[in-house]
Formats: sequence, structure tokens, C-alpha cells
Amino acid sequence: MEIRIVQRFPCSAQKLWAIIRDPAFEKETREAANVDVSVLKSEERNGILSERVRITSRKELPGLMRSAVGADRLVYDQEMESDLAKHSTAWKVIPAFAADKVKCAGTSKIVATGPESCERVVSGEMKVSIPLVGGKIEQGIVSELENSYAKTAEVINRWIRKS
Repeated sequence: MEIRIVQRFPCSAQKLWAIIRDPAFEKETREAANVDVSVLKSEERNGILSERVRITSRKELPGLMRSAVGADRLVYDQEMESDLAKHSTAWKVIPAFAADKVKCAGTSKIVATGPESCERVVSGEMKVSIPLVGGKIEQGIVSELENSYAKTAEVINRWIRKS
């Protein structure tokens, strides 16, 4: 299943990048998205930030997904390589369940659309190779991802208005 999320913001690409990299912003978005995040690895070398984080949803999974993954909450690691100068990140998701059957990867970038406007463009691919329920799991995860980005956009807009 294709992932494509485009969000527009009334600020420069540099300002948006600074906002989303701010630790206080990250904490606020975790609360809005109802997730806990643990940093497993973080190192910067030559303008490239390599990170691995573990994300645990505080929200219980619906019955079908709970049965398929054998857990009541979604837990996954996210590996990210961010080019700090280009405001772009390549990411890959490694779920705690059936990692060999789930492929999810893509990019996130901030693109200037004017002097005081930009877009955050998230694109990628989600494929769950579990017979009978794979498509439903894909839809559920992509829906959660879209909801999470929508909540994050609300926080971003509050931060833009405050600055």
C-alpha cells in the first residue's frame, strides 16, 4: 500500500525543520500521538544523523490486528538517516511482530514552496505479507500513521503561531 502525506505550513522550510528537531516539540508530539519513544541509537557524522528509536503506542490495537500481531499494542523500531542540510529523512520501520512479513520504508522531506511557506512530504510503501489479514493490517497501520501526522501538524501550527 502506498503512503503519501503532504502537509502545507505557513513558514520557511528552515523554520519547520528547526521546529520538528526541537526536543520540546518532539515531547509534545509524542503526547499528541499517544506514543512512547525510546532512543536506541543517535549519532551524527558529516551532516547525516543516524537514529534508531522504539515507538510504543499507548492505544490498544483493534481485535483483528491484536490477533494477527499477538500483542495488544503496536511496537516498532524506526531507523532514520536524516540529511540535516537537505531537510530530508530516509526511514524504515521494523515491527516487533512478523518483521520478515512486514516491509515499510520511505522518505520524509521538507520542501520550500515560497519564502514563508513549505510542505512536508512523506512517501513510502507498506506491505504486509500475512494471508487473509495483510491488507487490513496495512490499512490500519497507514490510517494510524495518517492520524499521527495530522495530530503532529496541529502541534506544528501551534508552534508556528507562537513564534
